[in-house]
Amino acid sequence: MSEGYYAGIGARRTPLDVLELMEDLARALAYTGWRLRSGHADGADQAFERGAAGRADIFLPWPGFNHRPKPAGRVHQAPAAWTYALAAGHHPAWDQLRDPVRAMMARNVHQVLGWQGEPPSAFVACWTPDGATTARETTQRTGGTGQAIRLADHHGIPVLNLARDDHRARAEQHIR
Repeated sequence: MSEGYYAGIGARRTPLDVLELMEDLARALAYTGWRLRSGHADGADQAFERGAAGRADIFLPWPGFNHRPKPAGRVHQAPAAWTYALAAGHHPAWDQLRDPVRAMMARNVHQVLGWQGEPPSAFVACWTPDGATTARETTQRTGGTGQAIRLADHHGIPVLNLARDDHRARAEQHIR
């Protein structure tokens, strides 16, 4: 892996051992020049954020989202308008979502593609209960992380899902 941007995301209820792995992976990636993109949600997002130690772009769905602890790194307070149309095109039930959930899905666009004009994330590192890595594999069990996985798949960005043993082994190898 070489330096650039990556998205570090996942379920709020990620297992503790995986949270520790995410933090260690983010620390190793930051050390080698990578910059995290995440969303400051509890669980996986904040584990990546702790490991990245400020070498991060944090995309909030609205100002003040999950304000404790304060996000570390560059903080974007709300999704840009252009992300909503893209998010709608990649969500299977957009019309059924309430506005706060739409804002969370729109901020996922930034995690994968950046704020505006930067290169897209080189990869997505995550954990979901079902181990999804492609749009076809996402289900309700994938949760909100499925939005980022669908976007990444559409843009040819690989997904490293730490629920998969082989992906976890790759992450552990990078840390060493």
